[in-house]
Amino acid sequence: MNRLRLASLALLLACSAQAQDVLEPVPQMGRYMPLYPGQYVNLAYLRDARDSSFDANGQRQESAVPTLDNASEMPRTDAVATFTWHFPLFEDYALPFISSRTWLARVTLRYGDMDTRGALAAFINDDSDDADTDADDLRDNGAGVGDLLLEFGGFLIGSDDWRSGGPRPFAVLLTGGLNVNLGQYDRDAPISSGTNTPSLRVHLGTHWAPTASTMIDAGAGLRLFYENQDAAFGALAPDLPGDALVWDLSISQRLGSRVFISAFATGYDGDPNRYDNPRFAPNPPEPGTGGDNYPTPGLYYDNGIQRRSAGLGLEWFASQNLKLGLHWDHPLSGASGQIDLPYTDRNPAGCTPGSVGCTTTDGDTVRVDGYGHARVFASDRWMLSATYRFGEGDTFTCVGCEQ
Repeated sequence: MNRLRLASLALLLACSAQAQDVLEPVPQMGRYMPLYPGQYVNLAYLRDARDSSFDANGQRQESAVPTLDNASEMPRTDAVATFTWHFPLFEDYALPFISSRTWLARVTLRYGDMDTRGALAAFINDDSDDADTDADDLRDNGAGVGDLLLEFGGFLIGSDDWRSGGPRPFAVLLTGGLNVNLGQYDRDAPISSGTNTPSLRVHLGTHWAPTASTMIDAGAGLRLFYENQDAAFGALAPDLPGDALVWDLSISQRLGSRVFISAFATGYDGDPNRYDNPRFAPNPPEPGTGGDNYPTPGLYYDNGIQRRSAGLGLEWFASQNLKLGLHWDHPLSGASGQIDLPYTDRNPAGCTPGSVGCTTTDGDTVRVDGYGHARVFASDRWMLSATYRFGEGDTFTCVGCEQ
């Protein structure tokens, strides 16, 4: 295999360009392909208008918050830097399973810029009802540094002959990851760059090159979430997101010597999300005569979330070391988390339930949107990416190995 082809194949790696909440990375070509040992970096810029969403019944709504009378938007931009190392392990020791394949380690850094506009922003910035709704000190922006994603894995199939530089028509990659909650998190905002809770992930991907110009990549994985002890936006964001199954599929075709075009599809199926004692709703019901009301304390569950999308990608090898990409991700269907939140009426207003003279009765119930992880947006995502190969060669010296 000549050096140009080897360098080109090395740059096919799809590093994790991932925003927070329900979204998974936009698939890039050859993301499960074994690469020659070396260091690689992927920089990505993602833009999502987030001016539409899916409700719990799967209906597309022209608002990020369907239960409010007027439209809301939550535009978001993310800058993502992913560093990946491919390397052999302990080749000179000939350890069973470990020494006969290549491994990878990956670190993903993010910065998210987001805003809240429209009807939801009007609720956030309205101070007149704070005393009655426990919605004091809300903010419409949770921008900042995102969580840290750490991943490690190995090629179960397809990397045993990496020193020969021969073609690798089929490969299987298994990775595990930890999302470390180091990002900026604002409990009083409807969305933040950070999650305030760690999560685990395991992913299995396959790569198949039926011809020299065609690649097919497919993967599936699990996302396992921990409890958030300080759920955002009055606990209208889940305190325990539901575990999820994710999958992705793409086919890439070379056009000429330096250009590839890809088509892909993705899916996300999340278990019901849990909400612990929501403290307010942007659309509260009218209280009984002579008193006020508040959300009835308790644990609430939505019906889970779902997203299906399809998209196209165009990637160009500007040089042996640099690949540029443009990707478009279009949601086909989905479902957000929504709950029916009952209210309790009390009389007189502001009295302490259980105290002398304080009367409580069942009030009305309203449909409330889930925020954060529970939001599934129906707007398109655009991504610009650049992948650069810093070097080609062994990350660690292989004593006694034939170079």
